[in-house]
Amino acid sequence: MFHPSCSEYAKLALAEHGIFTGSLMAIDRYLRCNGTNRELYPYDPVRRKLLDPVPNAAAELDQAFPEEEIVEPWRRAELERLKRLLAEARSSQRKSPNAALLLSTIVPGTGQLYAGDPWDALNAFALNAGLGTIIFTAMKNEYYLEAALLFLYPFRRYYLGNRDNARIAAEKSNRAADQQFRERIMDQILSLQESEQRAGKQLSNPRPRRAEDRVYTIHFLMKLSK
Repeated sequence: MFHPSCSEYAKLALAEHGIFTGSLMAIDRYLRCNGTNRELYPYDPVRRKLLDPVPNAAAELDQAFPEEEIVEPWRRAELERLKRLLAEARSSQRKSPNAALLLSTIVPGTGQLYAGDPWDALNAFALNAGLGTIIFTAMKNEYYLEAALLFLYPFRRYYLGNRDNARIAAEKSNRAADQQFRERIMDQILSLQESEQRAGKQLSNPRPRRAEDRVYTIHFLMKLSK
């Protein structure tokens, strides 16, 4: 029903995305391998299969635009720019929300600093250090009830909030980085699409199969960039 087959999809998903994410993708594919929702997938009339590739934009780009077939320098330049963008997006470092959470659990504010939010880091450290000092002073002076109340309400609230804020800051940083790459990649994809349209009008006898592959690949890349 699908191209590639479910077993091939699983192999590619494991190789491309690792054992955890790849396994989830493979399970999802097996669950989707039935007769429902056929309208959600492009149909390949040559293979007589529904197209559902492993999300790998660079591989799809190489398959639809083979290097030996792209002879025009300006088209090669556009493809190279898009490939570099895809490689840069894939290799760019992301902040780990779990690492940010752990850091702020150990020392309040350090997770926010790691996530790139120094002002929230300073605020979290100052609040927790100040409250910790007041609680310590209260216990030292044998004001145990006051120390317990300070610990149970304001300190606990700000300490736990500091941990959550560190995780959120890391997630926010990743979303901002992803959005920047999406916008840059989408601009390049639209430029590539316009070039393909211009080139298609200039060809008197274009190859239908290759043209179909390229149109599908452009739409596939657009879907990944949303």
